[in-house]
Amino acid sequence: MKMMVLGAGLQGCACAYDLLQNPAVSQVTLADVGSKALPEFLAGDWRGRLCTLRLDVKDGDAVRRALEGQASVMSAIPYYYNGPMARAAVEAGCNFSDLGGNTEIVLEQKKLHEQAAGRGISVIPDCGLAPGMVNILAAEGIRRLDRAEQVKIYVGGLPQEPEPPLNYQIVYSLEGALDYYTTPSWVLRGGKPVQVDALSEVEPVDFPEPV
Repeated sequence: MKMMVLGAGLQGCACAYDLLQNPAVSQVTLADVGSKALPEFLAGDWRGRLCTLRLDVKDGDAVRRALEGQASVMSAIPYYYNGPMARAAVEAGCNFSDLGGNTEIVLEQKKLHEQAAGRGISVIPDCGLAPGMVNILAAEGIRRLDRAEQVKIYVGGLPQEPEPPLNYQIVYSLEGALDYYTTPSWVLRGGKPVQVDALSEVEPVDFPEPV
């Protein structure tokens, strides 16, 4: 089973590493627009199972050629490429997932459902930390309760070995983070999805001592 990861940044390289741990994956292709030195945790030949590819995702023909023969592709590139990448994957008959970052793009990707289902493939957007894992955990928490009145989801980049002064680590696209602060946000109120302006509401958050 051949897999492709688009983007050789911190998250893309981590995705490639995880895929290489699966013996069912015969090859992982790590594609990026530049020729970057791989991080230390990807060093070694991996018995020929890891290969790199220089790929400009703005070149639609090159993307479709790269996706031929791939079982699945994970997009770890900036969110605004995920729409065309999902379409290219469906056209190539390749399963697709991405790290998400923009609800409007996800709504566009959902329009690929009939075409993807007709080809027997899956398109699964928003598979990052948040949105992504936090939503799955929140939904599971709701499922386990008799009744949920309110759910609040927080996210932060908390490294295992924090370094001052921020004790924080940026491992995602800053363009995606800025998008969150400049576009309307989706929330559920009264069981219905509604949009609110980013940073438009004040919420008090109490931190225990010594903060």
